[in-house]
Amino acid sequence: MANKQKGLIFISNVQKALEHEWFCDYVNKEEFDLEFILFNSKDSDLYNYISSKGFKCKNYTLTSKFLIPFFVIFFFVKSLFRGYDFIHCHLFEASIIGIITGKLAGIKKRIYTRHHADFHHVYFPNAVKYDLLVNKHATHIIAVSNNILQILVELEGVPEHKITVIPHGIPKAVLNKNISIQEVEAMKSRYQITSYSPIIGVVSRFTKWKGIQYIIPAFKELLNDFPNSKLVLANARGEYENEIMKLLKELPENSYTLIPFENNMPALFKSFDVFVHTPIDKTSEAFGQVYIEALGLKVPMVCTLSGIANDFITNNNNAKVVKHENSEDVYEGILSLLNNQDLKEKIISQGFMDVQNFTFEKKFEKLKQVYLI
Repeated sequence: MANKQKGLIFISNVQKALEHEWFCDYVNKEEFDLEFILFNSKDSDLYNYISSKGFKCKNYTLTSKFLIPFFVIFFFVKSLFRGYDFIHCHLFEASIIGIITGKLAGIKKRIYTRHHADFHHVYFPNAVKYDLLVNKHATHIIAVSNNILQILVELEGVPEHKITVIPHGIPKAVLNKNISIQEVEAMKSRYQITSYSPIIGVVSRFTKWKGIQYIIPAFKELLNDFPNSKLVLANARGEYENEIMKLLKELPENSYTLIPFENNMPALFKSFDVFVHTPIDKTSEAFGQVYIEALGLKVPMVCTLSGIANDFITNNNNAKVVKHENSEDVYEGILSLLNNQDLKEKIISQGFMDVQNFTFEKKFEKLKQVYLI
């Protein structure tokens, strides 16, 4: 048998991520000898899961950007004695530390997955120089959508030969898992939403570019048509919370429910009559896993196009597509799905067929090709 490929995986500021858990499930330890370096993930679900799968995994506390040079030197020395074949980095701080470490240590294959879109260009232009630094010293960049590809090439001048587009995916077993009625009813009971209908679901952090500020006025108008409807906001936390709460105060107190965190997301999605996701423009979302989750769980979706949705979502085919930053259009989109059963069923059926192109099995095979090139 050929020698195992020795890899070092860097991940920063993640407490739980199914993407990385699935990665651990699919790795063949006869092919790869992997070590994981986590930052700010002490006692997290992610750390515990990686460790439970038998991988070497260490967490380090990164409290300040001024510690980054220290960690670069530390892992540079460590790398000299380990002889890694590749290094793969996820998220901002991990990518700076890992890619620069790999460059200094002479690791020939330095990979990073770009998980953010034009966020730095729009909100933190001073951080773009760090993106450019990582781009320069990475040998392979994984773009999770064509939106990321365009940002890398057009805004940051990355040569296309460095970039491989590998969309996120969900394991086939998860995509095709049957969520029981009992499980859904238990979820509704847990959040006391059983007696409400229709239930309009949102799964987005309270961040300005997610566009929740356009969903709430749309729901306010929907209450005139469906007084017993309920707005459920999951992942309900973030830096835009004050603005979101001001809008929610304009709604009847019993008409919305906030869920900061829910572990059983499939059952929560299945509790929704309509799922809504409205990023404010086509470039702000890097990928948008919730697009895939909703379609895979056969929940009809109203959405704006952003991230991966640009690549395959089409209006009245697999979703109801609405205009960016337009509450009236969001309202009309939700209403059209609630009032047109034929359209709703068509969207559910086509969406489920289309999402079969986004399996984790396909993602992992493409990733392996990058590792083994």
